Amino acid sequence: MYKIKSHAITFAKVMTEAHPEAKNLFMYRNGMKMVESSIRLNYGGCKKDYHAWVKAMKTTRKTKREYYEENLDLMPEFYFIFGDDPKLETSCRDAHQVYYYMTFWQGAMQTALDLHREDPEHFFHAVINYRALADRKEEAYLEMMEKLGVTLDLDDTENREALAKVFRKDSQSGTVISSHKKEEKENWKPHADVWLGEWERGIFENIFKRTKLEINDPAFVFPNTIF
Repeated sequence: MYKIKSHAITFAKVMTEAHPEAKNLFMYRNGMKMVESSIRLNYGGCKKDYHAWVKAMKTTRKTKREYYEENLDLMPEFYFIFGDDPKLETSCRDAHQVYYYMTFWQGAMQTALDLHREDPEHFFHAVINYRALADRKEEAYLEMMEKLGVTLDLDDTENREALAKVFRKDSQSGTVISSHKKEEKENWKPHADVWLGEWERGIFENIFKRTKLEINDPAFVFPNTIF
């Protein structure tokens, strides 16, 4: 499975050449939501701290990249793959965490789209949006598995109960890789509050203007997406 928070998409061709029989699934989400999820994780769920950082970005006159190192050090190196492209000519002041999350989302989405057009037989057997699993749960999961050629007998009580359990609990909640810091044993739900606003949307739009890629909107819909 390829998903946005992973650099595996950048060497998908190599993996498919090694295992051409494998079924490929691509899961993605709205760009603003992906960035927000990453920011939540960086700030340990503290919205106040993030907004204090945003205020500093809007008012500071410092131009050295070291000013942002505290935040950039929290990010895995693969997030810099697309944002550090010299052709973007991004100033040190603007090369901050939000910028890198956004350029990675756009670059990964464009890479996936290019793969789909070059080799639709392998890329992808199924494409699903995160919201489908969050909103339609079992129904979306079964639709996805059908596209992958996998059937699940829901007449079997054990299968039905196991599938329902998957969507009641976030397996990552309470761990360092989840923005849900408090472990949620039952009835998992996406975050209800919104962290990002016009400032972040403006950064996205500026990136789109400079990259001139086809993926030019955080709400871009990938072909044949399960919603």
